Amino acid sequence: MKSLAIVLYVVCFGVYVLFTRQPDFIDGEQANGVVEQVVDSAGASVYQIRFHTGWKEFVIQDEYIFRQFEKGQEVV
Repeated sequence: MKSLAIVLYVVCFGVYVLFTRQPDFIDGEQANGVVEQVVDSAGASVYQIRFHTGWKEFVIQDEYIFRQFEKGQEVV
């Protein structure tokens, strides 16, 4: 009885995670972005990635340890 309850809990929790999170992992959309080089407030040159979703713009810093991006590179 305990093992059945544990299996049922794991299955329900997995379905909950997949279908109730933002962004939606099942039918979510991907946005193309462009890598830009800018100067931050400390005067250091940093890379940032700018995404456009049609009506909203997102900007994230390129701080990935194992990935290197080049200026002007398009990413998804």
